[in-house]
Amino acid sequence: MTGYFNEPLGNAKSAEPVPIVASSTPAPPSPASSPTSSGSPVGTAASQQTTSAEAETESAAPAVFLEELPVVAARFHPRLGASFSSENDAGFVGFQTGVIEAGGNALSHSIYKPRFSAGDEAFVEYNLSRDYSVLSFQAVLDDSSDTDGEVSFEILVDGKSAKRVTAAFGSPAEVSISIKDSLRLRIAIVRLDRGTRHVTAGMGEATATLAR
Repeated sequence: MTGYFNEPLGNAKSAEPVPIVASSTPAPPSPASSPTSSGSPVGTAASQQTTSAEAETESAAPAVFLEELPVVAARFHPRLGASFSSENDAGFVGFQTGVIEAGGNALSHSIYKPRFSAGDEAFVEYNLSRDYSVLSFQAVLDDSSDTDGEVSFEILVDGKSAKRVTAAFGSPAEVSISIKDSLRLRIAIVRLDRGTRHVTAGMGEATATLAR
């Protein structure tokens, strides 16, 4: 906008009006849009993308199959009869590794206990050596199991119960827990129902993610 003013009276030479021009100096930038030291505005999508990339890197860490870890101890305690135990051989007490059929799917690299009767209990232990961060598997009953079958899976980390799930015929349970900075892993299974036929209970696609 342009305005006008006159010089004081008594100065005849200053009869012509003098224009006043509005200042063209730009306003300072808003603090909300101030750039960071890297040149990206604070709270923008750039920082969010960085966080997402870090999360993807963590989730993309390599994993090993649980069957590859060294067995520390294993035990099978039938409801009827004597217990069997081993210090370093899960196969000695009846655990097997390989493919288990559950829900019509073939789950490779599984650890399972066949011919599991009502009231039976068993466990298998592994050394972790603080090398792993996440344990993942599907707690399942094989499709050939008693349809009344129901088995509890308890995961103990360094002697403390970390998670317990129950799998039934046709109803698997997903397990994914932190085992970061841990030394010992035990997976204990107990048959809960009183069915008269055997079940095969197992940990399907069991993996341990390597720590970074």
